[in-house]
Amino acid sequence: MAVKRDYYEVLGVPREASDEEIKRAFRRAAQRHHPDIDASDGAHDRFKELNEAYRVLSDRQRRTAYDMFGHAGVDGASAGGPGDSAAGSGHSATSSMPSSAASPPALARAAGWSPGPICATT
Repeated sequence: MAVKRDYYEVLGVPREASDEEIKRAFRRAAQRHHPDIDASDGAHDRFKELNEAYRVLSDRQRRTAYDMFGHAGVDGASAGGPGDSAAGSGHSATSSMPSSAASPPALARAAGWSPGPICATT
């Protein structure tokens, strides 16, 4: 399996880019690399990569998880998309939870919660 590139690099924007800058960069790149326009080898894969990057960076919750944990923070981000057998239901094909739902520990970390020190008893 190929190593995933940094989503900010894919769209050509800095990490502190605004939502509007991300949207503008995606639209420009999508027009340039759309498989109907770009006949070069790999255009379809490049377009899929652009869409995946935009899907993560345009969603505030997913972007926060990506910024904190990288690709591991958004591993289910493409579940429930076009081509999935569960598309349209908001559920991934392998899970009974909505694809947009993060695990409770991930949500706690994103909110800045910490369990605090562990006390030992004697």
